[in-house]
Amino acid sequence: MKKLALLLASISLVGMNLYAGELKSFTSEAVMNDLDSGLEHLELTVGKGTYQLNDNFNFIFDVDKDFITRADGTKEEGWDTQFGLVQNLGKVKGFDLSLNYLLRYDDTWNTKTLEKTDNDEYTQYIFSPYFSKDVKISGKDFSFGTELWAQVGGSPNKTLKDATGGEINFYLSGNLNTKLYLELGLYNLNYYSLKADKYQYTIQTEDTLIYSVPLKSGLSFSTKAYLNTYYNTDTEGNKIEAYIKPEIKYTKDFSNIKTYAAIGYEVFSYEASKKEAGTPSNNSWANNEMELTLGFKTK
Repeated sequence: MKKLALLLASISLVGMNLYAGELKSFTSEAVMNDLDSGLEHLELTVGKGTYQLNDNFNFIFDVDKDFITRADGTKEEGWDTQFGLVQNLGKVKGFDLSLNYLLRYDDTWNTKTLEKTDNDEYTQYIFSPYFSKDVKISGKDFSFGTELWAQVGGSPNKTLKDATGGEINFYLSGNLNTKLYLELGLYNLNYYSLKADKYQYTIQTEDTLIYSVPLKSGLSFSTKAYLNTYYNTDTEGNKIEAYIKPEIKYTKDFSNIKTYAAIGYEVFSYEASKKEAGTPSNNSWANNEMELTLGFKTK
């Protein structure tokens, strides 16, 4: 495992040096989660960033490798990837407009049997116009964005009609003050339902509030409060996930590269969900989750 991590970091550094003239951002990191009930998850971000092709097009990429150990000792591996082109079209009625052409591929398998399920492998082709602008709310600077989303593709055994759909999403983020950062997301999803022969409608919100203060000698302290909820009008299924996670982070600068290491602990964590109306909720508390992070990124 250590050799693999060192190899990935070396490849990333070489690639970054070769293309530094047009590479706008690059991040590589390892995140280890020691979850409740013996579950462990190591995610290696091989590379995530933006490469500027010319004044109008950027190439974006996010390649993650997952190593999962279940409570019963079962080991799994997988890939979580996204590649795409971002086309900048300038101003449209006061908004900055960009078009995103994306390819997502995810795959997870049992390392012993190599078996996988339909839900663990899918390919998505996505077209997404994105409108954004800077706004002021109560005298504070915020970034507002609206995303229109259309996709085809899905799990291998599902038809194209099952996996075709669209979304309208809204985002708002900004600093409430020097120590508080707020990020809000509202997702409105429409996917074709073959069983119901109609479009499903799902509303989801994902919100984050981060309190952070600098300490001495490259250290900083932060507390992240997270909430994610959704409701589906067709199945009447719903889910809520929430946690509060304090974290200590150490940052060190080297030329144009920033390295960092962090340790976080969820002092509160809750999950509850229903697959459909009339089914019992599946509740879980996991307030002993530990998270370790090690990585670097360009400034």
